[in-house]
Amino acid sequence: MADYRTIITAVGQTKLAAAILGPAIVLETMAVGDADGVGYDPDEAQLALVNQVYSGTLDSVETEAGGIIVCEMTIPADQGGWHVREACVKDDDGDIIAICRIADRYKPLPASGRTERRVHMHCRVCTDRRLGGAFE
Repeated sequence: MADYRTIITAVGQTKLAAAILGPAIVLETMAVGDADGVGYDPDEAQLALVNQVYSGTLDSVETEAGGIIVCEMTIPADQGGWHVREACVKDDDGDIIAICRIADRYKPLPASGRTERRVHMHCRVCTDRRLGGAFE
């Protein structure tokens, strides 16, 4: 099993190729999941997370040097009680463009005294399709 990484899905690759000549991809939401308790290597053919536990609108999408796209979502304080092991970014059609395996982190319930959690996905759009993800 690989370390924590993000890949562009087959659907994402097709949409990125089409976006070169056509309309841009609109990244809209991010979803996180607990992967049914076991980390796994994401697969280009995936159409869904193994076990999605939360989905929300992206707070921001920024482009950095080197073809890196940084997507950020906040999990609100009133959500939690589960671990986060996987995440994905979806476009405005609801298709997963990129999916990642991230380090296991617990998202506590509000009673614990902890509040929001931010999820960042760093997507490098290049020929080797290697990307990265993080959970704070």
